[in-house]
Amino acid sequence: MKRSIFPALLAICLPMLLSCDIFLPADMPGGRTVLVAVGLGYNKNEQLNGLENTANDFNAVVDQFEILMDYSGLPYSIITYSDFDEMGNGQEFTFSTWNGDEGERTQTAFTPLATTKEGIVDDFFLELSSRIDESAVLEDDDLIIFYFAGHGTEDEGPVIHHSDGMRQPLYTAFSYVDLENKLLGRYSSRALVILDCCHSGWAISNDELADVREFRADGETAKVHSLSFPERIADAIGSSWTASTVLPERMYLTSSGALQESYDSDVACDEEGSENYGAFTYRLLQALGYDTVRGEAAIPISFEGRTLTASALFSAIKKNMTEETYITATPSMTKSRYDMVVFDFRRTRRGGTS
Repeated sequence: MKRSIFPALLAICLPMLLSCDIFLPADMPGGRTVLVAVGLGYNKNEQLNGLENTANDFNAVVDQFEILMDYSGLPYSIITYSDFDEMGNGQEFTFSTWNGDEGERTQTAFTPLATTKEGIVDDFFLELSSRIDESAVLEDDDLIIFYFAGHGTEDEGPVIHHSDGMRQPLYTAFSYVDLENKLLGRYSSRALVILDCCHSGWAISNDELADVREFRADGETAKVHSLSFPERIADAIGSSWTASTVLPERMYLTSSGALQESYDSDVACDEEGSENYGAFTYRLLQALGYDTVRGEAAIPISFEGRTLTASALFSAIKKNMTEETYITATPSMTKSRYDMVVFDFRRTRRGGTS
């Protein structure tokens, strides 16, 4: 009879104890989330083919991430760059910035000082990083979500184009190495990179990225190199003991393989509303809980009290994509022994934060 008392008390008390925040995992994200979204339709540049659904992709992704960030109850900032809205005087590029805890939105035109393609890329990332710095001081526990919708090239990466309304439009490409070294590498925070463009799989499969990218944290630079098989084993064993990684977490989700093109819409899909979005972003939006039929941001009931990870997003994208599209534009994800918690809703309740 006495032996049954402790199990009975444990059965009663354990659910109560586990519901307390002190028993949540130590790695539960608790910092700021910064969404950096870049959307380019190229409809004003005669040198590049215009994209029909990129504006819809861009706006829907920003809206959905904002409502999820707000629902998480944690501070967040949003920085966007697009060519969909003109600011006047021939400007084609608009930066918008706002913080969730302030609600004030600033909108300004962007004119790179440089006139060369490489210089424009440098100015672009400098402008992005300065806006991140103005929004918050990022810590290790913070998360940068970088989303790009636009064109991609087989050897350089996503494409930025620029026009000041006076000269022949320039267009240039920033590589995935540029993204790491000129933006993400400036911070020690975690990063989720989502690329919806042709040949975006290069960001994962290109050996140059693994050999060249550098992470800068606490004023020091750690260069990533390709590990040999013995080094990988030693690294895995060491990480299993420390339960952490020295370098900041990086996860890439891409809309296609390195040698594949992406689709501005999924012609093989007959679902209502699918024609309004790119094939990859359409499934991404659904995985995030966006109502693609009504075109509205939403918070699914299924998210309550749960975590949303990068691998879960990727699995949902793959699962729901039509077979024909998946074969020709296969989504890719960073291969890693780590998963990344993008949102943790275990602190949240309907109507506010607990």
